[in-house]
Amino acid sequence: MNIRVDVPQHATVDIAAASKMWADGKSATQIAERFGVTRNVVIGITSRNRGLFPSKTAEKEYNPKLLAKASKLWNEGLSLRAIGKVVGRTQPTVGRIVRKFPELFQPRDPIARAAPIAQPAPKKQPKLFVESAPDLDWVPPIDGKTYDADRLQHGKTLLDVGSSECKWPLNAGGPFLFCADTAVGGNYCAHHRMRSVRAA
Repeated sequence: MNIRVDVPQHATVDIAAASKMWADGKSATQIAERFGVTRNVVIGITSRNRGLFPSKTAEKEYNPKLLAKASKLWNEGLSLRAIGKVVGRTQPTVGRIVRKFPELFQPRDPIARAAPIAQPAPKKQPKLFVESAPDLDWVPPIDGKTYDADRLQHGKTLLDVGSSECKWPLNAGGPFLFCADTAVGGNYCAHHRMRSVRAA
């Protein structure tokens, strides 16, 4: 009776030979093809035997030449992104290098907060000159209808009223007549001015 015994794939890999291939720069895929196993098997072996299979990523990122160049650019004030473009690394990778080697990448002074922008002084609004109404002599109260009836004989049409004459309407038409008395500080005479103030 034949008994089949399945041997784990990693047991078929010569660790010493695989380590030498790794040191020679061979990839996990190439090593897997050499020993007839999957790439994942080789990755597992390298993870469990890190002393024999040093991380290529770390070696690539942290080689002395790259560190020296990145450190020089950092000390010149370049940003992480700018340094990454020069040395061929991503911004997160450069940030990781800066944090891992603080002796090479001295901490920078925190960026000073921008001083608040001075706001221009508010413009002074020009003072509006308001002409005060002239002092009016006291006018004894007169019935409006009586006064307007007395002024009708002196009334003028709108075309005839002068610029310094009262423009208070005296009638309801046929033709329209206006007071035409001497205007005081505006469009009305003293009497009609007082009436306009009381009406307001």
